[in-house]
Amino acid sequence: MDLKLLEAQSLGQAKKHTEMAVDATIEMLKDYDIDEEIKKNIINCVKEHHGSSKYYSIESEICANADCYKFLTPKGILAYCSLLGRRYHNLDKEWEQLEYKMDEKYNIISLQTVRDELEQYYRLFKELLENAKK
Repeated sequence: MDLKLLEAQSLGQAKKHTEMAVDATIEMLKDYDIDEEIKKNIINCVKEHHGSSKYYSIESEICANADCYKFLTPKGILAYCSLLGRRYHNLDKEWEQLEYKMDEKYNIISLQTVRDELEQYYRLFKELLENAKK
């Protein structure tokens, strides 16, 4: 899903990583003798990993939720903090971006099991951010 994230970031176009990953997925799938419907499902899993109002398939919804799950754990959040520290060197900007990304990922979650497991971490880090800003 994030196959092209680093490349897109290096080009200063991080938001295009999904589009780039879709193109790479299409190109990669050309080498395999896979049913066209399965290919379409795989491509949509990559395309919709940042959420969708209507998912192409349950697999696509699971991929989006898995992406959120990967991020909204203590390890994922702290790894992102480390990345932001290297990127911005400005604590206020880093906290603003962290909170934005946490909210974005939390709002994408559509599967109750995932929400139930991640809720505690989301709330904990939101509270930590609020206390840090005081």
